[in-house]
Amino acid sequence: MKNRIAFRFTYLLGFILMAALLGSAFFLQTYKGMSPCPLCLLQRMMMVALGAIFFVGAIVRLKKWGNLGLGFLGLLAGAGGVLLAGRQVW
Repeated sequence: MKNRIAFRFTYLLGFILMAALLGSAFFLQTYKGMSPCPLCLLQRMMMVALGAIFFVGAIVRLKKWGNLGLGFLGLLAGAGGVLLAGRQVW
């Protein structure tokens, strides 16, 4: 029981972090006039996907296989974001 609560809490922290990052990007885009490039938009899509995965993990009570599956989906979304960021830097 305690382990499940710890998993859900970390998912909640991840969701809050993604929401804060996307909120700051939206603020810069809207009020500071900074328009994002296409690769930045793709990275934001990956962040939205990762935030959605974190949100599902925080809301739904999952068993062992559910946590593993959700973690794998999070790994795929995170790896996609890292690949896009690497492409942008290159």
